[in-house]
Parts: sequence; C-alpha cells; structure tokens
Amino acid sequence: MPEFQMTEGSGRFNTLYGDYQAPIVSCIEDVAEAWEQKAVAPLIFREQKSTHFAEGYTGTTAMDEWLPVGESGAHPQNGFTEGYPKTLYNEVFKSQFAISRELVDDNQIGTMMKRATKFTNAYYRTRESFFARLLGEATKGSTSITINNRAFDCTAADGLALFHKEHKGKISGEKQSNKYADAFSAQALFKMMTAYQNLRGENGEVLGLCPDRLIIPNDATMKEAAYAALNSYSKPGGNNNDANPLLGNFDIVVWPYLNQFVSGSPWIIMDSKYNEEADGAIYQNRVDMEVRSILGDNDENIWKGYARFTGGFVDWRCMMVGGITGGSTL
Repeated sequence: MPEFQMTEGSGRFNTLYGDYQAPIVSCIEDVAEAWEQKAVAPLIFREQKSTHFAEGYTGTTAMDEWLPVGESGAHPQNGFTEGYPKTLYNEVFKSQFAISRELVDDNQIGTMMKRATKFTNAYYRTRESFFARLLGEATKGSTSITINNRAFDCTAADGLALFHKEHKGKISGEKQSNKYADAFSAQALFKMMTAYQNLRGENGEVLGLCPDRLIIPNDATMKEAAYAALNSYSKPGGNNNDANPLLGNFDIVVWPYLNQFVSGSPWIIMDSKYNEEADGAIYQNRVDMEVRSILGDNDENIWKGYARFTGGFVDWRCMMVGGITGGSTL
C-alpha cells in the first residue's frame, strides 16, 4: 500500500487543504487496494524486496549424486558450482498531480477524487505495462527495452534473449530451446509440456519441471482454444467422451497489457514454483509507491508520487514460448 507524507509549505496549508487530505488519502488507498487484487504482473514476476541500488542473482548447479560407500565408508566430496550471474538495477519512477485553490474554494471534492483516482491508476498501469513490455519484447527476441531514454535489460542470465533456441548449461549439456514456432492447440501443449519437462540444469541435471501456468494475450481465438483445451471435461473435439488429461493442470492468465507488445499469437507456459525457487522472472521492489502532499507557490496542493523498482529475467527455464516465427518445432 502507498505511504504518505504531508509537508506544510506554510502555516496556510491546513487552513486551505486540511479538510481534503484524509478523503484524498483514502481514495488513493482504495484504488491501490483494488489494483493489488487484480494486477496480473505479480502472477508472472516474482516480487523480490530490494535494499540496495541493485541486486545480484545467481543459481547453482545441482550437487553431485549420493554414492554407495559400504559400511563405515567415508563421505565423498560433494559440491556444486555457481550458475550464470545477473544484476538488476533499480529505477526511479515519478509523477504528480495538483489541486488548485479554486477547486477548494468551490468545494469540488468530486473533481479532486477523480484526479487522485487517475493518479493512482496511472501508477499501477505503468507497472503492469512495464512488466508486460519486458515479457512481450522478450517473445520477439529483444534483449532490452527503452522507456523515456532509460534502458532495461530483458536477457536471461546467460546473456541470450529470454526465449532462444540455443540456451546452454554453464557447465555441461547440449543446447536447449525454449522458443517454438507451433501455434497453440491441445496437441501442441502436450508436446511443449514434454519439451519443457525435458529441460536440463546448468550441469545437465534433470530439474523435475512441472508447468502449471499458461499466459496469453487477450485474443478471442486463443482464449477459446485455451479454455477448451484446459477446462473441458472430455477431450475437445472428440466423439467418444475420453477424459481430458489437461483438466485442472494449468491456470490460464489472460493479460490484455501484452497485446501492444507482442507480434502474432504467442503463448507461454511456466512453472510457477520453479520461478519462485530459481529466480526466473523478477519484480525487484526497492520502494513501494510513496505519496507526499505539499503547498505550491501558487497556493495549489501538489501531490507527488515516487516509486523505485525494476524487473528482468535470470533463469530462462522459468518459461517456454510457442507461436514464434523462426522458433524450434515441437
């Protein structure tokens, strides 16, 4: 929830605006609470609290397997190695709105509330749009995005685009793909689930991945196909009422904010548990939205907003995408 600070520019602040501070604060809090309930980005990007200007991430290879040593045998040395490192740098986001002295004189509380609502909506739209752009551009193979001349990295920790056909474990293993050309269908989903579960770790180890989330843009054709494939009790399109083995295995996340940042009809599967455990898609939160209220030079009440965060990707195995021209074939 937002944090608030009231600063009196002069002794006239309370006289002019004191009666309107609490209602505006309450309005901002109510809008923020509603957004926290409906925001999609936190379902995909794991929130990581930050305490510095930047945070470093790195995974590790699996430990060596246990060995049989016989009765009273010595414990073998068992080690692991760091994976690829990644650093995410926090960025400052700001905005403001103002309430004129005239609005107060005329007791236009409704207009004041509308401005507070739009201000808060703008913050959460900014956050949703930022993370949707990171993911959407990643589906197109982009390695960075630029917003207001500020650059944000959207590669994985191995230095390749998040979705790529030639990811490779740091220590050993063959090249692996998490980028496929196949359009969405129940059959393609089965094949992608298999490809996803066959992904190996930095040392070629089996990871036990279990995709449980399907992410798609707000597209009617894709939604119809996705809900039919995942929510039908029997196999979609079948005549013999066979049970649908996909039923209940995936949460479907429809993200309208993706639409403006993707090309074609990409669809993404992810293992939400692995994303949490292995630092996949990251929402790095340094400072939650803060709002302070001051008296301006022209007797206006200025509300200034401040937040500090960033986002990015570390372990590329958190997701796999389909429907991408030039991708591998399932």
